[in-house]
Amino acid sequence: MKCDHCKLDFPENSLHKVVINGKECHFCCNGCEFVYNLLQDNNLESFYDKLGSKTLKPVNREDAKDSVYDSPSFLKRYVKTLSPDLYEVSFILEDIMCAACVWLNEQYLSGLEGIKSVNINYTNHKAKLTYDPNVITLKQIVRSIRNIGYKPIFFDSTNTPKLRNDYVRLVVAVFCAMNVMWINVGQYIGFFTGIEQNSRDILNFASFILGSFCLFFSGSKFYKNAYYGLKRNMIGMDLLVITGTTIVYLYSIYAWLFRQGETYFDSVSMIILFVLGSKFLESLASKSMGDSLDKLTSILPSIARKANGEEISPDLIQKGDMLMLLPGDILPVDALLRSPSASFDTSLVTGESLPVSLKEGDALLSGYNALDTNIFYEATTTFQNSSASTLAKMLESSQFKRPRIANFALRFSGMFSKIVLTLAAISFCIYFFLMKDGFNHSLLIAVSVIIIACPCALALATPIAAVVGLNLGFKHKILFTEASFLETLAKVTHVVFDKTGTLTNGKPKVIESIFNEDLKDKVDKSILKNILHHNTHLVSQTVYDFLSDDSEVLNAKDTKAVDEFDIKYVAGKGFYASNDRFNFACGSDIFMNDLGLELENKTSSITFNMALKEGDRYVLCARFFLLDTLKGNAKELIDYLKANHKTCILLSGDRLEVAKDIASKVGIDEVFSNQTPISKASFVKKLVDEGNIVSMIGDGLNDALALSYAHVGISMGSGAQTSIKESKVIILDDSLKTLRKAFMIAKASIGKIKENLIMSLVYNVIALPVAVLGFVIPLFAALFMSISSMSVVLNSLRLNNIFKKEERLEAKQKAKSES
Repeated sequence: MKCDHCKLDFPENSLHKVVINGKECHFCCNGCEFVYNLLQDNNLESFYDKLGSKTLKPVNREDAKDSVYDSPSFLKRYVKTLSPDLYEVSFILEDIMCAACVWLNEQYLSGLEGIKSVNINYTNHKAKLTYDPNVITLKQIVRSIRNIGYKPIFFDSTNTPKLRNDYVRLVVAVFCAMNVMWINVGQYIGFFTGIEQNSRDILNFASFILGSFCLFFSGSKFYKNAYYGLKRNMIGMDLLVITGTTIVYLYSIYAWLFRQGETYFDSVSMIILFVLGSKFLESLASKSMGDSLDKLTSILPSIARKANGEEISPDLIQKGDMLMLLPGDILPVDALLRSPSASFDTSLVTGESLPVSLKEGDALLSGYNALDTNIFYEATTTFQNSSASTLAKMLESSQFKRPRIANFALRFSGMFSKIVLTLAAISFCIYFFLMKDGFNHSLLIAVSVIIIACPCALALATPIAAVVGLNLGFKHKILFTEASFLETLAKVTHVVFDKTGTLTNGKPKVIESIFNEDLKDKVDKSILKNILHHNTHLVSQTVYDFLSDDSEVLNAKDTKAVDEFDIKYVAGKGFYASNDRFNFACGSDIFMNDLGLELENKTSSITFNMALKEGDRYVLCARFFLLDTLKGNAKELIDYLKANHKTCILLSGDRLEVAKDIASKVGIDEVFSNQTPISKASFVKKLVDEGNIVSMIGDGLNDALALSYAHVGISMGSGAQTSIKESKVIILDDSLKTLRKAFMIAKASIGKIKENLIMSLVYNVIALPVAVLGFVIPLFAALFMSISSMSVVLNSLRLNNIFKKEERLEAKQKAKSES
């Protein structure tokens, strides 16, 4: 049976029945019932007719709880003051499913008192809203949106005027060009049927006014860019366009005033229109690809709360401060949880869709969304150095660091522009002085050569594809800290893997345990558990959890407190635990061997031992065998890398048997065990020194040095902050499937860059001779040049389709398994 609001299917016994206006309705949750009643009360029930067969997400009423949006810092960052009585705010609407959702938000918000205007873009779900702050507050607007089942994500819209100005220029160019063309229709008719010179002069004057406005207003940006380019000794597409159109414009004035030949104000206007139109479409594409940055930046909250509830700016948070989160608040800094337990939505940071339950002392990352009642936490970073702030800065800066191939393309496009101007001058001289073709014809050929050349296609070939690749990566939870690493990752010859936490889950399970029955009367399992309590080492913590689940331990009445054991650690081996009754040694087989216990593990499992000192010797109390499990898609990742001729190597700090077992399961042939952080780094450095292009993949603090030595250090998202800072690529969701996609995106991006360069070079090789031979007039030269630029943009956008086939196959398999 379907819920009457979200239209999702649920078992009949899980829905609750409510009679509304004499009709029996069924709802999956209180949130859906709330929204249904809200729409009925506001006469918006036709929303369900518009929705049709589409479904919605169930309404999370937690999202509708109060959140502070009227603080000065938030308003300063996100709200534009148009007048004392009119504010403007922009945001992205989450959970928009279809056009009906857009209609609902527009109708509902427009009906609120104080809302002046609402505009929502269906393609990117961006909304722009103006309101009277004296009548309705931003907090009330947010609550109203959440009350109908949607969520606003605010972003800084200060970059929009640039695009708006481009749009105005384009509209003026369209108006001028269309009217000039209509005027020219009259001139062409008059050419064949006869027209008085005075009438012709009037039409030329009208064309001159429109052409001038188009050239100097709509084309003002080209003049400005050409001027600053010349100041930097750079000749680009802007100078070519302006040179060509200005020459034609000046010649047309001469022809009009001195009645010598034909005017070409129509060509001036259409050239500006074609070029401006293609550049505007490029800007739209780039803006669309940059929307992910808006969304990431939006997870950075503008307020924080002290432990007493007082609101402060996140910029004021210091390391060690005790702070509080309310339900729905987003964590502003990295922190330690100081409440006994709490649940968080971590999807903005890790991509994990299910809530995560954490306990006191667990680490929290900025961007986590609180789901529980009041939560207390201790800041471990400042706002500026938090995980989310760092990732946002990395993503923003990544778009400004070009691949090496891009630098080559830009240098070549600048040199190419000089070649084109020289070729145009030579063409004019040949036709005018040698072939005696007349000034008019010679000039038009030179202008056609200038305009048909397309250095912008060469210049666009790499940045557009790179930005699409960066954006596609971020959509799939991959952060390339520089666009240049797309190129480097595609060229990698050797991929070096850490084992624990990278190829494996890093969460070993106890598969077997052995206890010394002779010591049972002296040392029971509850004492062993007490020794391990509060120990942060992963293996000993796992053994502690295993003992905690043991019924013997649960029923034991151990009176010895945990803090009665003094702990002394032995780096890389284990620790001693002692009190007034016992002296224990706990740790690896090597540690036990050092203490005189001959233990050996020939299996692929990890061992953890606990020994009691009796007299001058140690006696084994318990032995635990643990096994780490492979991450999903590990084998598929290695198969993909090997199919693309990349050498895969496993570096592990574990014993050879453990490392070999994991390597054999995934298909890695080269295995190196018992590696320390220093030896890992030395290994990677040696590979690099030998001339190989190396990628190192790790997740822990011990991998940080090796990651820094590699050409492309890749950090799994769950890793230590130090390893992430040393990484060039970050896998935000910790998935090996996502890691495979990173390699695929890098390969596809560089492939598109090469295709774009070839396309633009082939176009220019064909187009320039055609123009030199006089087969193209300036108007069509501008059209062909614009088509060349747009073909590069459209080819780059095809990158977005590289996972479509895989996603369709997965969807079919999921549907098949569910049926």
